[in-house]
Amino acid sequence: MENPLASEKVSVNLSVGDLARVDLLVESGSFTNRSDFIQSAVRQALVARKGDIEAAILEQKKAKGTEITVGILSLPLAYFKKLLAKNEKVSLCVYGLLVLPADLSLDLMKKTMSSVKVRGLTSSSKEIKQFYGLK
Repeated sequence: MENPLASEKVSVNLSVGDLARVDLLVESGSFTNRSDFIQSAVRQALVARKGDIEAAILEQKKAKGTEITVGILSLPLAYFKKLLAKNEKVSLCVYGLLVLPADLSLDLMKKTMSSVKVRGLTSSSKEIKQFYGLK
């Protein structure tokens, strides 16, 4: 399994003027590089829009009846065994990182998950990633 804390690359188009101002802040020592500035700006925007994010999560939970996690969701093998014992299936939607046990079989996953959607990264076996189309 790859490093579950790896970041993802995105491409951003900025006007020449905006990029020049970013470079000025970098050169003045306010930020270590362009990426540092962009990461800081994204974090600030997410904090400012926290209410909107929470509202979107609630809306999706109501509409889809799905367990939604924003951030890191790490599920132990016991979680899947408990669902199997109860003969229950759940739907998962993770915005961030889903960490599954290395010894979780695809068969057990199929028996306990009705759907799995991850917007971000997954740490699991190749077999599970391939079956569910996860990164």
